[in-house]
Amino acid sequence: MKIIKITLKEEQINAACKVIGFASEKILGFDRFQNELAIKLSDDADIPKITENIKAVLKSACNMAMVDVLYNNTSSVFYHSYDEIYESRLVSKISDGLIGLHNDAVFLFDYFDNIFSSYAKNVGCIEKKYPVLLPLLSYKKTGYLKRTPQYSIFCCELEENIDRIKDINDRDSYVDVLHEPHNVLSPSACFHVYDDIEKATLPASQSYTLKQAVFRNEGRFNWNEYGRLKSYTIRELVFIGDQRYVRDALLVVRKKVEHFLSELDLVSNIQSSSDSFILPEMGIIGKIQLIEGSKYEVKINTNVQESLACASFNFHGVSFSKSFEFKVKDIDTTVSGCIGFGLERWVLAFLCQYGIDSKSWPSQVQEYIFRRKLEIT
Repeated sequence: MKIIKITLKEEQINAACKVIGFASEKILGFDRFQNELAIKLSDDADIPKITENIKAVLKSACNMAMVDVLYNNTSSVFYHSYDEIYESRLVSKISDGLIGLHNDAVFLFDYFDNIFSSYAKNVGCIEKKYPVLLPLLSYKKTGYLKRTPQYSIFCCELEENIDRIKDINDRDSYVDVLHEPHNVLSPSACFHVYDDIEKATLPASQSYTLKQAVFRNEGRFNWNEYGRLKSYTIRELVFIGDQRYVRDALLVVRKKVEHFLSELDLVSNIQSSSDSFILPEMGIIGKIQLIEGSKYEVKINTNVQESLACASFNFHGVSFSKSFEFKVKDIDTTVSGCIGFGLERWVLAFLCQYGIDSKSWPSQVQEYIFRRKLEIT
């Protein structure tokens, strides 16, 4: 018996169950696990053809694209609770969407960044360093305010007027002494690279990497979710060149990540995804992302039912090369892509599966922490 696994959204799962049998008589049945369907096929089933049929019926019934799972590890694991982690000396809640890392969690953070930095080095990335602030005019060029404005966090400056701001410490409201914003806290690390190379002609296809603080307003009702952060750190890899160069780089790094997930035996998957859109006219973009496979996420389980998106692989096409007017010499169509590793989220997901006692962590993690501690003593 063969099995195809598909993951759907909660609001789509019931409709999918009603129509899945129409895809092929080779489908023997299916099991439902929360929002996942494990579809059972006969031994002589043509998996590519049936997968194509399943996509067709689900698109008709659910008006959506099927999630494409590229990697899946379902090892048995004992999960540690969120409360246990937050009550430890490793992670502290500071405010809505803000956390602090302490003791061995700091070394764990460095461990993940070291791993992902090695991937960047392997594909020839040039290290970059940028400020936290991104000019608002550059932010607008990314199209982010059109597609997902809900995440935006603007930075405003005080009036340069001593009479107006001398009592600033005693105020409860500051709106009337703030200027219009000229900068934002960037929600995506790659924006800084595109802003930096605006109107440039690169001599050859190029890759960059940076460790960047990024910021998103995820909504006032969502901060209680584990790993839902307003401020966090990304190890970013950015690729600029022709389509083959960019897609090959994304694939090389993705395969390294798959190996790393298996090496740590983390319950996880890599699946197609889409950005979150709240504007109705933007909804079609999410469906296009799923259909075209332009965005994939690494999701690491934090318990049996929940997971954290800890990394994303994105193929941008000409979106940014067009808006920022950069190109590569002797290439007709310059495209871009990026990979973002959310370092705090890797720490949080790892702790759910391996606990707060570093002595129970995988040997390669313990060895790295031991070496780091020796370096600073």
